[in-house]
Amino acid sequence: MATAENRQLSVVQLQRLLERRSAELNRLERMRIKLRKQLDNVEGKITAVGGADSAGKAGPKRRKSHKRHKNEKSLKVLVTEILGQSKKGLTLKQLTDKVLSTGYKTSSANFPNTVYQAVYNSEGVSFDEASGLYRAK
Repeated sequence: MATAENRQLSVVQLQRLLERRSAELNRLERMRIKLRKQLDNVEGKITAVGGADSAGKAGPKRRKSHKRHKNEKSLKVLVTEILGQSKKGLTLKQLTDKVLSTGYKTSSANFPNTVYQAVYNSEGVSFDEASGLYRAK
């Protein structure tokens, strides 16, 4: 990390520069420790009052339970019906969009993967590798 001006310095000058930077680093690290302690103290007071901490998590409130969505038809049945209506077949993306357009409720973070699993495990669906389309058997 030698810069053009550092190349012109003597060994003694470089040692002094290094000592100054080391002292500055130590001062900044002590300051960081002091500020962290102050921040922890403030966050503790905020949480005690019932507010949210720096991560946005609420204090002593209870967690809400996740309620599972209830759909009229299972995903497997819905996929089979949608593919039965399509004569030429659908890609996974098209199939996912059609399932969601029916009002199917999901909380999946990766719903296309969920649809793929339903298609893969369904005996009434075939995949054409040449065209990349899924079709009802």
